[in-house]
Amino acid sequence: MRFPSALVPFSLLASSLIACGSTPPFLVFRGEPGEKLAPVVGDPVRIQQPGYEVFNGAKSGYHFVHSADEWKALFPGGEIPPLPTDLNFTRKMMIIAVADGKKVTHVKVTKVLDTASAVHLFVRETMEGQNCKSDHDGNAYDAVITERLDKNIQVHVEVEPGKSCGAPPSARVTCRVGQGQWENKISAQPGETVECEAVPEVTGAFAIVDQAWHFTSIPGGSAAKMTFSKNNTHASFPVDGFGSYLVAFEVADEAGRKGTVQATVEVLPPKDGDTYVQFAWAHFDATDDPSTFPRVTLRITEDKTNPRVCAKDVSKKPDFCDIREQPPTVLYHLKGARDKFLVEASYQDERAKGGPYVCVRTFFNGAKVADQCDDNPRPPDSVWTVGLLDAKTATIGAPPPPPAPSDDPPPGKKPVKPGAKK
Repeated sequence: MRFPSALVPFSLLASSLIACGSTPPFLVFRGEPGEKLAPVVGDPVRIQQPGYEVFNGAKSGYHFVHSADEWKALFPGGEIPPLPTDLNFTRKMMIIAVADGKKVTHVKVTKVLDTASAVHLFVRETMEGQNCKSDHDGNAYDAVITERLDKNIQVHVEVEPGKSCGAPPSARVTCRVGQGQWENKISAQPGETVECEAVPEVTGAFAIVDQAWHFTSIPGGSAAKMTFSKNNTHASFPVDGFGSYLVAFEVADEAGRKGTVQATVEVLPPKDGDTYVQFAWAHFDATDDPSTFPRVTLRITEDKTNPRVCAKDVSKKPDFCDIREQPPTVLYHLKGARDKFLVEASYQDERAKGGPYVCVRTFFNGAKVADQCDDNPRPPDSVWTVGLLDAKTATIGAPPPPPAPSDDPPPGKKPVKPGAKK
């Protein structure tokens, strides 16, 4: 069943024009998508196309133009195209049908019928197809010239569903470490390299024109960057810290439709009862070059007599000290250690205010325990004393107090005898 969608006053006319006998208000009957219009019996009115169709910018709606003033009122933007030179308004009129919005991709005036009581305009509007994306500028329109008919008007709009463009592009994304299985969600450890592969999937009507990789998120302090294959279907990156790496692959087709698929790389500290210490950087972005950061070395020293030191620059490392480096991040595994350790960061270069700064994070049984950062300006050869690490719990407490001054005299000096009493 069709019904009038509106009783629309002829929007083009000013009140003075209506008083002069211009077109009266008209009805618009709009069908549902795919519905056929009921037939109307009347005399066909001859229609002809204008010699040109450059009518972009006309107001949406159905317009019956009987004068040059009505024509000018159609273009509120101010740029008014010329009328056809053979359009004599004493004998002819122009009909323009303009879509309301880009969801209508095509407009066609199919016929005009003259009956005893009214003029009937038939218009077909083609809707944007499912999963399609219109790329045309402005609203679709059609225009015809007919003999001048000063009668009541009825507009019959047939809505034609557009052909589906199919699903937007997508892809299948999997990752692996080394020669492991390709999976959408994998596990890795700091120092390992992850490789990801994307297989684009196209089921729609448009070809893929662009595809790209990016991180959706990475752990705080990570400086991981991707390298790509020549055809951009593979990407790889080094894992440099604990946390989740969300890897996204985006494809776009020639209609501008996009699809994004993610893979997850989980990097979790082992649940082996050992303490792990991560030395990382903060307050930098992906465009920064880590090789320009200040040189800083983390030293983990036993809190005992004749202490052993776990550090990168120690030639013979103690048996409890395992170091994995993925610049600029360094991971220290205190294997089987249950003692307390003094944790210090030694600066070889100046750390200026506002630049990247270092952080020390500890992990125990798969969970982060401590997270301390040093955002203070530091001169060269200075030391940040992080605190006293308890390897049984991965907690960091206050550093031990400095040793008390000795009462013994310095070597080579004898104690001064008290003077004799007089």
